Amino acid sequence: MTDGSSKYLYALIAVNVVVFAAVAVLSAFSPVSAAAVMSQLSLVDSFASLASGPWTLITYAFINGNVLQLIFNMIWFFAFGRLMLMRCSGTQLLAVYLAGAAAGAVAFILLFSLFDPTSEAILMGSSASVIAVATAVALIMPDTEIYLPLLGNTKIKWIVIVVIALFCIGLSAPNAGGNIAHIGGAAAGAIYAFIFRHRSARAGSSDSSEYNRLVDKIKRTGYNSMTAKEKRRFFELSGRQ
Repeated sequence: MTDGSSKYLYALIAVNVVVFAAVAVLSAFSPVSAAAVMSQLSLVDSFASLASGPWTLITYAFINGNVLQLIFNMIWFFAFGRLMLMRCSGTQLLAVYLAGAAAGAVAFILLFSLFDPTSEAILMGSSASVIAVATAVALIMPDTEIYLPLLGNTKIKWIVIVVIALFCIGLSAPNAGGNIAHIGGAAAGAIYAFIFRHRSARAGSSDSSEYNRLVDKIKRTGYNSMTAKEKRRFFELSGRQ
């Protein structure tokens, strides 16, 4: 993870914290104004409301309802975000975060539009985005282990599988809307991981072919027959091999 890529991780955390703090301060001095801000940024469970406030497809994912939700989500995001940046760029992390928010929003609206069209449920919180990142990490590097209190070293894939299973079980609970948003976020993360692994496999195949071509050239005509560019590329690919 480079400093250039980590800035996206810290920026996303900072936005979540700043928005929460701003709403908390506003609530202390003007509860009516705070409620108005929240209503403009949170997601309502209908496509009609989304049409009048399309920004809420994303902005809801930067509003956390209470301090415990904020702390839990940001710890989870920091841990999995750092892991993702070991293999992906900062812009890719940002893309997965936003895609998870959008997918969670669509799943949330679809649930209530199909099964409870008269409701007026509201969605807020970064959980769908965070689970999108966690799912992407679990599929890209499934056997990577992290330490959990009481459990010890645990593979990422098992952690995410258990969490998603709990979300699925929660579809019959009072917070079904939040859980379906989490599943939507997980789906976005899974799609990204599939695309990432497919592209990585193609790139790896291409690099392997190029490496073999350079090795063959060295065998046929000697190392000094290569151009400076070919030599640099050979050493680069040798490190990867």
